[in-house]
Amino acid sequence: MGADAAPEHGPAAWPTDAASAEHQRAAVEHIIRAVLGCTCPPEVLERIQEDPLSLPGMARPGRRIAVGGRLLVYLIEVEDPAQAGANLAAWVSTGLTERDEAGMNRLRLALVTAQPETLDPLLRARWGLLTERDDRTHLHVLSPAAAVAVLADPTQQGHRNQADTSP
Repeated sequence: MGADAAPEHGPAAWPTDAASAEHQRAAVEHIIRAVLGCTCPPEVLERIQEDPLSLPGMARPGRRIAVGGRLLVYLIEVEDPAQAGANLAAWVSTGLTERDEAGMNRLRLALVTAQPETLDPLLRARWGLLTERDDRTHLHVLSPAAAVAVLADPTQQGHRNQADTSP
């Protein structure tokens, strides 16, 4: 996929029961608020849309989370630090393009790694060299425990629009 191509994500189904959907919504809200530090008003969290995310350089599909038409989150698992560093600019560029085309306010790139204490300074150094990012673009380096609720949930195999929890 080229730098101007849209990320790959597509429709699928919600969990079939309301309890699963509510559990997933709570997990995503926890990541948005407690882990990423978003202070957006509660009404923004009433509309959460999730999709699989596939970008060049990713070891496996991640998550694309759009919150209330304001916040775009790319949740990406990182196994190889060199590959993450090499692809960081492309991931930011794709996210910024999507954020701006959708009229959203912020992009949060959340990279999940088993070694956040090692990878964080390396990625932040690379982040500091990026010219395309702006003050509405944020980098987060997370442990798997911080993101497991979204990444490991087997019901996360497709598109979810959390404003509609009906089966």
